[in-house]
Amino acid sequence: MWTYAFGLVVLGDVGDRLNLRWVLAVAMCASGMITALFGMGPYWTSVQSPIFYGVVWGLNGFAQSACWPAVVAVVGHWLGKGVRGGVMGLWSGNASAGNGLGDLLGYVVLQESGLGWQWCLLISGGALLVGGLVIGVALRAHPHDVGLPTHAAIAAQSETNELLTG
Repeated sequence: MWTYAFGLVVLGDVGDRLNLRWVLAVAMCASGMITALFGMGPYWTSVQSPIFYGVVWGLNGFAQSACWPAVVAVVGHWLGKGVRGGVMGLWSGNASAGNGLGDLLGYVVLQESGLGWQWCLLISGGALLVGGLVIGVALRAHPHDVGLPTHAAIAAQSETNELLTG
């Protein structure tokens, strides 16, 4: 949790300065690769050190910490103040849904396929890596990225119209 908390401060600021699409995509891809390494690293290299697991999971927390601030910023760019809270509440439910899907994945991998626990992390990490690649290709962080006006521009135009029509 310490690396996640530290990353929120550092990488949240980085997200404000760089393209949010790339910050989110790189963070998701990094987390996916680190998750896979956590599961398969010892399998591939026979490393069984608690220090290895602690360092790798700390790196994963740091990588994941870039995601939440970036998502909040993207949602803020796209949605007006009147709907942000509801959308973010719904979006926050993704964590619970993801936990349920993770449990189901674990069950299928462990009970039905007979593969070891490492494969749960390899498959989850692979899914996160693919999701990061999709974000890198498809996400548009700002309405102006697709030719739409920003909320500030719409508000300014409304204020101007109100002044003119008085």
